Amino acid sequence: MHAPVIASVNKAFPNVTISACKHERDHGKDIFEVKLTKPGGDRLEVDVAADGTILQVEEPIAVDALPNAVRKAFAAKYPRAKATGANKQTAGKDVRYEIAFVIDKARKEATFSADGAFVEEE
Repeated sequence: MHAPVIASVNKAFPNVTISACKHERDHGKDIFEVKLTKPGGDRLEVDVAADGTILQVEEPIAVDALPNAVRKAFAAKYPRAKATGANKQTAGKDVRYEIAFVIDKARKEATFSADGAFVEEE
């Protein structure tokens, strides 16, 4: 494992267990995707630059815990979809919500900003 990445994760998230650390290239930059387990069993995924800078934290949240603006925007964009899960993605001060859903038997994900603006669909 990459020492600056591990040191940064351990400083930001004391008492977690690192279950995986995977190297990726994203837009020509080295990124490490680190999967963590908190003492209570909750899981997190953290994207960390090679120098140890934490780029994004992704944590699962309940669909009913999504901000009202996000729930309304999702329902308006995907009226026939059933949400199956959600993640809160935090990158500095930028907070986005990724919603996993099923529509016409296809599994998809859509991302919205905290104010409900649509960002992307995967």
